[in-house]
Amino acid sequence: MRIAHVLLIAAFRPLMAVAQQPAVPSGVPLAEATQRLAPAASDTDTVRALRPPPSSSVAMAPLSHDQRVAFYVKRTYSPRVFLRAGLGAGIAQWRNAPKEWGSGFPGYERRYAAILGTAIVRNTTEFGVAMWRHEDYRYPRSSRNGFGPRTADVIHNTIFMRTDDGGEELAWSRAATAITTSVAVNSWQPSRLRGTRRTLLSIVGGFVGYGTGNFTSEFGPDVKKYIKRRLGR
Repeated sequence: MRIAHVLLIAAFRPLMAVAQQPAVPSGVPLAEATQRLAPAASDTDTVRALRPPPSSSVAMAPLSHDQRVAFYVKRTYSPRVFLRAGLGAGIAQWRNAPKEWGSGFPGYERRYAAILGTAIVRNTTEFGVAMWRHEDYRYPRSSRNGFGPRTADVIHNTIFMRTDDGGEELAWSRAATAITTSVAVNSWQPSRLRGTRRTLLSIVGGFVGYGTGNFTSEFGPDVKKYIKRRLGR
């Protein structure tokens, strides 16, 4: 009950602050009246919590249209993508997952198409929405030191994305990609693996996958440097 009271106070605090302001005399211009009342609401902890925290990542030049297209093509249609799909289909074939698709070449073909189709849907959705929202889906590494601060930046750069004008916004392209990819995968899975619950779990898994990938992009280069130093290279 005490927690509920705290949440209610936090939710209504901005309104209470505005209500406690002295009344604005009639005849005062709208801009001046807004300026008088704005500090009371904008300075509250609740409102500040809704704003994206300042990023501490390394600055990157925005992508041009041609660079975006080249980046999309490389991520989606490079030979490595097809080889990775073939390897994944081979592992799924060895595990006979899903069992409804059977064995032999027909089963391998369906598994290969499913893995490659997932990659195409995911990358195409992210490319299209990021282009529309002017989001930069590259990962900007942190400029801070220490595991804790850099991990915090990984979380920040998973929830928010940079825009072409140098600002930040919620990662709408990632949200759309996680939802679209999960719905698409659910449509071609066997009936045993379909359903709302599995789709929702897949959406959550998509966000977790973005976070894991960003974590690897942040700390992976450091691990490689450490290994090279240990090997004396």
